[in-house]
Amino acid sequence: LPVALPVILPQSPLPRLNKRGVWLDFFLLLVLAILALIEFSSFLSSGSFGSEFTQFFMFVHDRSFGYVMRMYLQLNTSWYRPSQFFLPYWIGQQFITWHNPDGWRAYELFTMLIVCGLIYWLVLLLLPGRRLAAFAAAFYFTCVPMVYVPLYELFAFDFIHIIVGMVSVIAFILGYRSRTWSGASWTLL
Repeated sequence: LPVALPVILPQSPLPRLNKRGVWLDFFLLLVLAILALIEFSSFLSSGSFGSEFTQFFMFVHDRSFGYVMRMYLQLNTSWYRPSQFFLPYWIGQQFITWHNPDGWRAYELFTMLIVCGLIYWLVLLLLPGRRLAAFAAAFYFTCVPMVYVPLYELFAFDFIHIIVGMVSVIAFILGYRSRTWSGASWTLL
């Protein structure tokens, strides 16, 4: 009888990056950003916004950082999503005026491009050297229809949760593949 072995991640050493490959990665990510700007140019130039955008002004305008952090402790409210509704808008208002929906869309697009970069990195971790596959996966994410709604209506920074999830998965893979104490700390992160 064959013995069933548990499915585990291979503990292969991390691939060494050469300088040429890093520049190619930066070039592909730049191309991805340009394609996303072209794809979303109609959204970025739209003067409209969703009804919740004005509500966020009430939530965070002239509030202290401590007040925004206390929102993470309000577990008794019916609509509890401080990572999407409070902190990104508080950070954004430090740089963008509330009368600039295009600036807020660019800020949201920036968080989406961070997700694309993390998808690219994750694919390269799982499939070393497969830059075309990484580029295709990251570009495919920009084509998913659910990406359009946050950029058009400016209602929530939905990409923050994806960023946290992707960073957690990448940290686990890096920690699991490393056989050092620092690797164990990445796994616990």
